[in-house]
Amino acid sequence: SIGLSFEGRPIPAVRLGRSPEPNRAPNIVIIGTEHGREWTVPNALSYGMYLLVSANQSIALEGMGFVSVREILNFVNIWILPVVNPDGYSHTFMGDEFGSETSKQKRFWRKNRQINEDGSVGIDLNRNW
Repeated sequence: SIGLSFEGRPIPAVRLGRSPEPNRAPNIVIIGTEHGREWTVPNALSYGMYLLVSANQSIALEGMGFVSVREILNFVNIWILPVVNPDGYSHTFMGDEFGSETSKQKRFWRKNRQINEDGSVGIDLNRNW
């Protein structure tokens, strides 16, 4: 976990990398489920992680020729955050404790669940990049 959400849920993170100096290696960050309604993203990223660590394939890198995916993990950290919006994600499954939304509104919720100064609920996370 890299921290907690507004409602106290952990934000999971996985680091793929075998660098002898992980704090000095370049980092690639792949994030998923910025919007609560993106139900399939955690599964897709889990499968992507599986492919990265189990693949015995090579890819072409400019200036380096063909390099195996496993070799890349020797000098690069790949961080995968499958659910960066655990509150919104959970909300689409469990509903709204305030009882003001229809089932369809709950299922298509995008934002996190932060209470804003004006009393509204949620911030659309990708609007803040």
